[in-house]
Amino acid sequence: MHESSLMKDLINQITVLAVNMNAREVTRVNLCLGALSHLSSAHLREQFTAHVAGSIAEHAELYIQLSNDINDPLSDSLLVTGIEVETDDA
Repeated sequence: MHESSLMKDLINQITVLAVNMNAREVTRVNLCLGALSHLSSAHLREQFTAHVAGSIAEHAELYIQLSNDINDPLSDSLLVTGIEVETDDA
């Protein structure tokens, strides 16, 4: 299933970013959904929720920006544009 590998890659990207930020938990994930990515935001949200269970981002809020630009070189992509985290630092 294409969505499964896409979600595994997405969770891996989020995890790497979180580890680099010394995160205890990811609280927000910002994504950009390209115009030609062949995913709807509803389907993306459903897949994200299913695949994030048990990860550092399990309780993260998901924010999706939809792009309508079919000429964008990344129009077929799903991009992590940012994450917010909680750390153990005071």
